[in-house]
Amino acid sequence: MHTLNYSKKLHVDRFNPMLIKQFNNSIFDISLSKHPEYVIILAIKENRKKIASISENPFTNGFLVLTDEDTFHFWKNSTCKKDNNVPMFQETFIIHFHDNLFPANYKEINEFQPISNVLNNASRGIRVIGDSYQLISEKIYNLTQENGINRIIQLYEILDRIGKTEEKIFIGPVCFKSNKAISSKGEILKHIDTYLHNNYLNDISLNEIAKVANMSVSSVCRFFKSKMHKNVFEYLNEIRIAHACRLMINPDLTIAQICYLSGYNSLSNFNNQFKKVIAQSPREFRSSLIND
Repeated sequence: MHTLNYSKKLHVDRFNPMLIKQFNNSIFDISLSKHPEYVIILAIKENRKKIASISENPFTNGFLVLTDEDTFHFWKNSTCKKDNNVPMFQETFIIHFHDNLFPANYKEINEFQPISNVLNNASRGIRVIGDSYQLISEKIYNLTQENGINRIIQLYEILDRIGKTEEKIFIGPVCFKSNKAISSKGEILKHIDTYLHNNYLNDISLNEIAKVANMSVSSVCRFFKSKMHKNVFEYLNEIRIAHACRLMINPDLTIAQICYLSGYNSLSNFNNQFKKVIAQSPREFRSSLIND
């Protein structure tokens, strides 16, 4: 038995655009991380031949998830208690791939539309459920047995099925995606963004942001608003609420606990900010995950 610490990056590049890892009898532990490619994660609690359709929200029974490049994601086995009485996933498959596996103009090709659509929406984290979970899980296993061009064809088929099935749910809001455009807007925004992502669980003042940007408080406020079309604290709230949404996956955490673990000191303020960003209350959002 071993723990999968997913913060250790699997290396893919334009010369090796797909990499597959398989683990047996593993505790699945993904810490906060981001990856410059697409990732498919399949974790199976029971023997592969006994895969059952799953629609319940808790991830402890197995899951199939797709995330996109530069997506921040945080899934952690919610039953990993300190008493070492931890359920294991019998098989876990992790597939990293770059979009250079597809034709340069694939988004313009009709036959690639299901794939294009699912990759465009993967920033929210897509979880496959129901009978599609079983069917696509089998295809992922088949992919691991293939080599060469057949492996790529299998990946196409997997993504095509995910794109076409209605048995999938988003496990996070749009704001899960890291703001990739920031890096193209200059080093100042990059520094601010990095500081906010590294410190969003702490109290942050405009004076601190001004120091990071090497500007006056009034100047940094105008600069940030002109580039991002929102003020610093609106953006900070989106980061915190995205983190809160990830924590909602863990059924052992109460909403009050999630509030304080997301950088808020007031439950009422957390509820207001959550509804402002997600257009649902925290309770409604968690119920929608379970009901879907």
